Amino acid sequence: VVASGLCQTKAEARRLAAGGGLYVNNTRVELSEDVPQVRAEDCIFGRVLLLRSGQKKHHLIVFV
Repeated sequence: VVASGLCQTKAEARRLAAGGGLYVNNTRVELSEDVPQVRAEDCIFGRVLLLRSGQKKHHLIVFV
């Protein structure tokens, strides 16, 4: 999330996920005790990932 530019710091990303404002492929990220990891199964068509913060900030990541 930080590497994509969606959040400035890892702490901000954790707070966003804890508050329920972080989405991966339009599915809310539930923050448990461990840090959520993006897996290959999370990618659309095996190479595209949509990150969303709230309603207005969207980042599309394409893995080559």
